[in-house]
Amino acid sequence: MLCIYKNRLLKRETALREIWGENDYFMGRSMDVYIAKLRKMLKKDPRVSIQNVHNAGFRLTIEGE
Repeated sequence: MLCIYKNRLLKRETALREIWGENDYFMGRSMDVYIAKLRKMLKKDPRVSIQNVHNAGFRLTIEGE
């Protein structure tokens, strides 16, 4: 979903409902763990980053695209 929403805001609620089927605290925490793992894998390429947008969601940005 981050790739589909590349350089745009992926709302947290949208991701939770599409991936896990519900939006609750525990699913949200699971998503945070997966995002942290993705960041760790992607940090090898300094052009790629995933930003948290406070109280909204996430944004995958790729410099140069």
